[in-house]
Amino acid sequence: MFVFGWVSAQRATLSGVVSDIDYNNEGLPAVSVLIKGTTIGTTSDLNGRYSLDINPGNYVVVFNFIGYTPIEVPISVKIGENKVLNQGLKTDNIALEAVTIEVVQSREKESALLMQQQKAVEIKQNIGAQELSRKGVGDVATAVAKTSGVSKQEGSNNV
Repeated sequence: MFVFGWVSAQRATLSGVVSDIDYNNEGLPAVSVLIKGTTIGTTSDLNGRYSLDINPGNYVVVFNFIGYTPIEVPISVKIGENKVLNQGLKTDNIALEAVTIEVVQSREKESALLMQQQKAVEIKQNIGAQELSRKGVGDVATAVAKTSGVSKQEGSNNV
């Protein structure tokens, strides 16, 4: 018990609130608070509060959050000290490039053909590779004859 008390007295606490300077100094949740050059760090809670248990010494504290300019703050912490470091972050005005999304629809699948048919203004029948193979058809003339609503004259190629 005595050893534990002695060891914990050798530590220090760094705590504070990270806020948004641009919007009423509201606390920012999920801000990364790291001691530079170490693996010591945490994230702020829903109200922007954070707390770290560290060894005494000189450090650089890095505050980082997506959409905000990162800040590095040098600090010095003494044995047993409860250091309070409140930090405001400014929004980062980085312009993002436009993103273009292209959709290529496969016309071989029956589901794609049915979707196209539903959106069509005119009545038409589409036959894809899936349907042709399911019907056991090898050429277009036979496929047309097997399409619903289409009839073929016997002994000729007229549809």
